[in-house]
Amino acid sequence: MPLHGNMVFSGLTEAELETAARYFKERTFRAHEVVVAEGEIGDEMFVIQDGRATVKVAGLKVAEIPPREVFGEVCLLEPGMRTASVIAADEMHVWSIDTATFHRLCHENPTIALRVALNLLRLLGDRLRKADAVIHLNREEIEDLEHPGDKTLVDRVLGILNFGKE
Repeated sequence: MPLHGNMVFSGLTEAELETAARYFKERTFRAHEVVVAEGEIGDEMFVIQDGRATVKVAGLKVAEIPPREVFGEVCLLEPGMRTASVIAADEMHVWSIDTATFHRLCHENPTIALRVALNLLRLLGDRLRKADAVIHLNREEIEDLEHPGDKTLVDRVLGILNFGKE
């Protein structure tokens, strides 16, 4: 079951998981293939079945995404500019859903949609809390940097996080 074991789909019965899976497309990416590019407009969420992905912001690796995790959930809920690039670290099999298909899932299966939406809100809340903690812990340290080259990089990262000094 492709969606099994992912927190976005927790609380769904096996039958509901099977129903939800019918709305997703199976896709494969080769190692080092760009799945989404920072700055491009997107409307898809991806669930990694096998393989790993590397997340880059401003060309710098900031995270790695393991199997059974999701990415692109913000653009699924509100299509817009991607805030990071995601690159397949090795061959990667994913399941993806775009906004229009997600809306169809919501209309046709409101019980499943409610559970998935609540789980997405939990996921987004968790990610927001973690990002906020990192920003607060490191902001003072970042502002004290003395190396001009580092300062430029820091300004780029803070700009992406909407804390830029423009």
